[in-house]
Amino acid sequence: MLRTLFPIVLTVSLVATPYVGMTQSIEQLFQQGNQAQNEGRYREAESIWRQIISIDSNNAIAYFYIGLALRKQGKLEEAIAAYKKAIELDPNYSFAYNNMGNALRKQGKLEEAIAAYKKAIELDPNDAFAYNNMGLALDDQGKYDEAIAAHKKALEIDPNLVLAQNNLKEAERLLAINNNPPLPNIDDRDYLPTETQEGLVKKLRSTARIIATTSEGASIGTGWVIQRQGNTVLIVTNRHVISDNKSKRPSDTIEVEFYSTLDDIQRPRYKATIEEITDSREDLDLAVVKVVGIPEDIEPLTMKSGWIQRNLEITIIGHPYNIESPWSVVKGDVMNYNPNNQYIPLDALVADGNSGGPVLNADGEVIAMMVRIRFEDDIVLINDRESKLFLENARSTGDLGLAYPIEIVIKKLQEWGILKGVRN
Repeated sequence: MLRTLFPIVLTVSLVATPYVGMTQSIEQLFQQGNQAQNEGRYREAESIWRQIISIDSNNAIAYFYIGLALRKQGKLEEAIAAYKKAIELDPNYSFAYNNMGNALRKQGKLEEAIAAYKKAIELDPNDAFAYNNMGLALDDQGKYDEAIAAHKKALEIDPNLVLAQNNLKEAERLLAINNNPPLPNIDDRDYLPTETQEGLVKKLRSTARIIATTSEGASIGTGWVIQRQGNTVLIVTNRHVISDNKSKRPSDTIEVEFYSTLDDIQRPRYKATIEEITDSREDLDLAVVKVVGIPEDIEPLTMKSGWIQRNLEITIIGHPYNIESPWSVVKGDVMNYNPNNQYIPLDALVADGNSGGPVLNADGEVIAMMVRIRFEDDIVLINDRESKLFLENARSTGDLGLAYPIEIVIKKLQEWGILKGVRN
């Protein structure tokens, strides 16, 4: 999950237009409230939105934002009341219906949530988020066929909505399991292919597929084994892979899968718990999860620190959302790496879902760790390539990637007391 996912709620850019015509004081309060909300200071944000109400009691947008702040504080009934007030003031406020549906779904009031999503869709037939959210509520009801249809509609509207793509995969998996329950106690070591490239299967086995349940549905990314003790392994990944996109809250439900030729419904899933995670306010996007009961053949990957040459050939293993089968292997090379920069730019077509994946050299050693897709703002990192190449790739199968040099990862793992040394 490389690219930061678009939130289900309004962002600052989406509410910029309501400032037009407002008094300067209200405009300033909106800006302050947005900043507090985006930084997770929800009680302060709520107070600011209420100041706006004290100035303009008919401000539907302020009531909507009060609802957001209250929902983030877990005050669901109050949040729903705020959304209803926003709708009373503006009956065509589709975002308020959508977010009221989210609060109702969190309460387990699924029929009411679905009704709210349907109203949002009625007001805005191109609201991909409302279709996606309705799909999640239908999932919760066990109506997997209808959920699949809703997620597909979301993707028809917005083919790049990674949330919907991940949620579609999970809904299809749940439907398949419902129709054909998996066999118990499968040993996936019996379903490994013969090596076609030396050591590749071992590298794939050590690269986990991570599925975290968030308020927005399934977050799917990648991690790789860094330590093993007995039947317990530690896996490093990105913080955003296992956290809610908007609130940044780590998921309470994390599962991992390991490579085999079994299909999705038969492949074993293992529960994972968070061992270490960087603070959401920290730039470094890292986390370590612990998994118990792992097959004996899964071993840590070897890390290799040191100078990384430009044009070095690399291999990336991951789970891009836009490829049907997991465990994608992509070849590429390092671009104009600057050791003073936090990121290494990689000329390799990756996509959301590659986050946390290992970047291997020709010897199969991890020299870097995928973080995210390169955005247009990052174009300055790569001054020897035409922007046109970047834009064409972004529209097709993915994008060029950015990765942490392995030294950055090693340093944090050592601070956490997980690693004591590394091959140089």
